[in-house]
Amino acid sequence: MCKFNNTLLEDENYKELIIMFCYRQIVEKYSEVTDKQLLWELLKMELRSKTIKYSKQKRRKIKDIEITLQTRLQDPDNKICSSNILDKEILDRYEAAKD
Repeated sequence: MCKFNNTLLEDENYKELIIMFCYRQIVEKYSEVTDKQLLWELLKMELRSKTIKYSKQKRRKIKDIEITLQTRLQDPDNKICSSNILDKEILDRYEAAKD
């Protein structure tokens, strides 16, 4: 069983997209369902599915940003480590990439 990552509740995009937008769509989709327990289970199922998809996409974006930053740091780092002379421009690029 998966546990809900409650930090998503601090994510404005998540709240807007999943909670506000998708909730309305789900309720409309199952408007014919009269059994409240069944409606509740369907609602949870749909929200869980959309939340997992959102979390995976968010995690993928964070990972891509991390890889990009590591790549930006790697080139100046290699130049600094392989050179006997410290080039100010390389040091500046390295410091900028770290920020």
